[in-house]
Amino acid sequence: MVRDTILYVSASNKENLMSHDILMAEITRGDAIESTHFGSGVLVSATGELQAVWGDAERHMFPRSAMKSLQTLTILTHGTKLTDQQTALACASHHGETMHETAVKQWLLDMSLSAEHLSCGPDMPRYPEDRQRLREQNIDASRIYHNCSGKHCGQLAFCQHQGWDVSDYNLASHPAQQAMLTMFTELADDSIDIVGVDGCTLPAPRLSLVGFARALAKIAAPDLLKGVMSKAAEQIISSTMQFPYLTGGTKSPNSIMTAASSKKFFAKNGAEGVYAVILPEARAAMALKIADGSMRAADVAIAGMLGQMAKRLNLDKDMLNKFSVEDMYNSTNTKVGVCRYANIMPIQN
Repeated sequence: MVRDTILYVSASNKENLMSHDILMAEITRGDAIESTHFGSGVLVSATGELQAVWGDAERHMFPRSAMKSLQTLTILTHGTKLTDQQTALACASHHGETMHETAVKQWLLDMSLSAEHLSCGPDMPRYPEDRQRLREQNIDASRIYHNCSGKHCGQLAFCQHQGWDVSDYNLASHPAQQAMLTMFTELADDSIDIVGVDGCTLPAPRLSLVGFARALAKIAAPDLLKGVMSKAAEQIISSTMQFPYLTGGTKSPNSIMTAASSKKFFAKNGAEGVYAVILPEARAAMALKIADGSMRAADVAIAGMLGQMAKRLNLDKDMLNKFSVEDMYNSTNTKVGVCRYANIMPIQN
């Protein structure tokens, strides 16, 4: 059910733009609403035009792992040579499946480095069957299985290419991090007001939601970028769409949506309810932040937002609508409710 009418962004009604989060997802139990999740989202063109707004476009947020494509853009723009698989892995929050393990191990071997050079902490794979496989082989938690190990490999490769020390590459003061933060700020045309520490030990910048989307949208239109950066954006688009399951996993909603999009977009999630979607055919990007950090809410909300914009963005609305509702089951595998997109229409331009 559509809960609101469409508004349009224009010089005369920009005051209608909200300064607060809106209802983005609902959890039902039977026919009753049990929980609600609020947040904000934006759709921005490659030229910086704000095309659609859900909630507060200017709210500040930490992009977390949803910004990995922008970090990879910096790495490639500085001349670091990555294969297409390595590029996809550098943009990944992977689930530690065999394909991810194999790729990370080979990349470290290619750099003559070991798992101990990764600054992310040791972890186990996401799925029970993969954890069981390791237990049967008496393999302990390793930094290789950390969901950010591909990103860290990319940053180690960056350091090696530039001749920088790899022992403290995770610190905000390191030249690798300074290069990435500088490019991020320039592409976002926005200021970073806080630099925290991410779960994997790397710097975590905070900026506005619309600024984050502006930066992402630059990747969606490589022809608007210059020289090496243009080629880098092309490589990110082609690699992530060619290897969608490297960027997450075989059960990861962002990987499944990307694979089902017919190469229309690359969707990437980030911790605490964040999503980034790069849409090269539409020459735009979408960004989402769920206020309470719920990932299940973010998964259905980003699909619902894309579905609302399907005609404008030339996307498969039926496919996206299926992803905008997730069935909820109890311990006996009986369906007890759903997590669904709230379907409030955005303000559009």
